[in-house]
Amino acid sequence: MLACYFDESENFGESPVLVVAGFCGGSQQWEFFAKEWLAVLKSYGLQSPFKMQHFARWKRQFRTFADVKREPLLRDLLDVICKRAMMGFGCVVVSEAYDRLIAGEAKNKIGSPYALAAAGCFWCVGNWARRYKHPDPIAHFFDGGHRNAGEALAVHTKHLADEQFRKGWKLGPISFDTDDRLIPLQAADLFAYESLRRCSASAIKAMSEDKPLTQENLRYPIRKLLSGRIPLMVRLLDEQTLTELRDNQLRSIEPDYGE
Repeated sequence: MLACYFDESENFGESPVLVVAGFCGGSQQWEFFAKEWLAVLKSYGLQSPFKMQHFARWKRQFRTFADVKREPLLRDLLDVICKRAMMGFGCVVVSEAYDRLIAGEAKNKIGSPYALAAAGCFWCVGNWARRYKHPDPIAHFFDGGHRNAGEALAVHTKHLADEQFRKGWKLGPISFDTDDRLIPLQAADLFAYESLRRCSASAIKAMSEDKPLTQENLRYPIRKLLSGRIPLMVRLLDEQTLTELRDNQLRSIEPDYGE
């Protein structure tokens, strides 16, 4: 069975977007991943969980972490992801456009930016599963300690109740736990943080024009994932997409489940 692990990266006032992102892979591969990920942390004298925000901002256990070890640590962690994950998925919501366009009845139907991003990830995974004719439902895991965990559950419950969506988009069960117990959530945290903080302006522009993400318009470590042959599917919900979504919701148009 395939399983996806997702985490959110907040808007820290320096990025105009909210991101939910993570990775999909086989259940057995995730078991191998957890052992290898923890082995890397141990080899650097670090404790689980690995928090990308702490690493990037020299906080907690990284306050006295040697500078010469930072790049090798990140490289080794990314190597584990490249070895064990099958695909990376994410959804980026442009915050300013959401605040300006989504209000009132539309907001009641669509939900918060986080709920919208979680739904976008379900869509990305389902679209990929349909494209490659994956036969079985795909499980989803989220950080149960996050304050928005209830929103992810509500979105999942809504979509799971829609038989056409559930079967057509291979939506499987959802589970919640902490990232010290579900180790792949730490990889999702890394991807979500980097998607928020390290995407260049040209990357956002490329996504808005439906162009592929390449090593030229993304910074390391996203480049590392691409060079490690991890395909990344990131859906951008910008002004145009949010306008269409709002109008469709207000007209109560059902989602298109066609090819």
